Amino acid sequence: MRPYIPRCKNGHKLSGNNVYLCKKNIKCRKCDPPRLSHTLLKTIDNKPRLSESELSVLSRAERRMNTRLLYSHGITLEDYNKLFQRQKGCCAICHRHQSKLKRGLFVDHDHKTDIVRGLLCQKCNSALGLFRDKIKYLRRGLRYLEQA
Repeated sequence: MRPYIPRCKNGHKLSGNNVYLCKKNIKCRKCDPPRLSHTLLKTIDNKPRLSESELSVLSRAERRMNTRLLYSHGITLEDYNKLFQRQKGCCAICHRHQSKLKRGLFVDHDHKTDIVRGLLCQKCNSALGLFRDKIKYLRRGLRYLEQA
């Protein structure tokens, strides 16, 4: 008897590098490629997870963060670190360095497309969320502040 291998709706094997996690759902790379591949963030060889040998070198905290990033945003810890270096460790909006923040930088993403936009401090990330990521609301808020 052959072992059971899960398959997608089009018959592709859901195992190894052919799958990725997107908000609790296992997705097939061939049928539904990750949206993050269209952004500046790309993983090594377009694989959104580290190999077993690479995982073994990571500390427990790094493995936990890697898992959390993969699960919630589809990026690896390596991708986060590249983005962190690109932004020089600062929030993309207020430019405060992570060392001056109580908490680290948060991954900001578009809620409609799941595309990662950058790293933000907690306050800037919350502000965008409170404005529901709508530019017209942000402009109105800016006008309001300028008039005051």
